[in-house]
Amino acid sequence: MSRSRIVALVLTLASSALLVSACAKPFPGVSVWAGTNSIHLEAQCWSDNPAISLNTSSCAKVLSAAQAAKEIPTLKVVPGATMGISVDAKVAKNGWVAKLGSNNLTPKTLHTTYWRFTWPQLSSLATTNQLIVLASGPTSTTYRGIWVYSTVSNGN
Repeated sequence: MSRSRIVALVLTLASSALLVSACAKPFPGVSVWAGTNSIHLEAQCWSDNPAISLNTSSCAKVLSAAQAAKEIPTLKVVPGATMGISVDAKVAKNGWVAKLGSNNLTPKTLHTTYWRFTWPQLSSLATTNQLIVLASGPTSTTYRGIWVYSTVSNGN
């Protein structure tokens, strides 16, 4: 093999290694649906290591920037309608909870990939709310991942 072919082979292998190392695994996803509307979203913040919880200050910056850029996906809901949340198996393995603002929607930490519930018919519920899904972290008070959706009640 000529020297130029060896150099070309080495350069090809080196560039292939760089391409492979540049590929990042996608964050786990969560889908929410109501009626005929659904949204699938990768975690806005995620810790690849289940023994390490989210960096809350970094995550707050990411979520603030997404909210300022109007990048939080919006789901239209009807009070009293059935909604569903589907999480990746990686999320279900360690558990997850859903919140409406600061209020718990799930009665406890869930370890299933799917959960259905009825959207609250509360008169005190604002027209626009945040539906938050939190993946359990290494302790009962920490989280490994977060997905934030904006919900708009159309009142039909």
